[in-house]
Amino acid sequence: MFSAYELAEAFYPLAFALASLLSAIVLTDAQRRRLPPFHLAIWPILVFLIPLVALPVYLLLRIYARPASIQAGRFHRGWWRALPVLYFSLLLTIGAIFYRFDRRTADAHLARAAEAQLHNDHERAIAEYRAALRLEDDAHTYKLLAKELAYAGKWEEAIEAFRAAEARGEPDATIPFHLATAYERLDRWEEARREYQRFLQSPLCLKESDALCLVARDKALALATR
Repeated sequence: MFSAYELAEAFYPLAFALASLLSAIVLTDAQRRRLPPFHLAIWPILVFLIPLVALPVYLLLRIYARPASIQAGRFHRGWWRALPVLYFSLLLTIGAIFYRFDRRTADAHLARAAEAQLHNDHERAIAEYRAALRLEDDAHTYKLLAKELAYAGKWEEAIEAFRAAEARGEPDATIPFHLATAYERLDRWEEARREYQRFLQSPLCLKESDALCLVARDKALALATR
């Protein structure tokens, strides 16, 4: 079963290649019909940008246009004849460069990490979040990485990532709770108790009666007696 992201990843390159091919075919046809230079420039571009609109309009105009003479149907010689091939190759080259660049942006890594989460593939999600952080030092991404590390049972690394998120100003008030949970898993009871206490002093617990606050209060009391 393919996810929406996987389908989009496959669809966009295919759609770009198809639009490029249709645009090159229109340029070839316009050449054969010896259309004015303005039409040679505008119709291929329109077909490339909005193929579902521009192509039917071009075909309708072609049907009702005056038939081209035999002389007008011949190609020019030399580079002019190769223009559609050069144009098509240029479009594909630009598309390949853009696609390669787009896959390496921080947003692309975050999208792939989210897709990996849907499949519970924590290792791939962790790798994608780390790749995003190498491109963009972002507090929220550190928090997302920390949660994935926690899901994967990598508690020491999760603590480091949660600390990094806090240091960069991540506003999530539940980070101390997550830190306390990680310390508990590592049997570091005193540090866990301090984090639960810190969480209980957060606006979330001082102003609201969140369920996590009740859990943190019970945990802090239990750890104080260890």
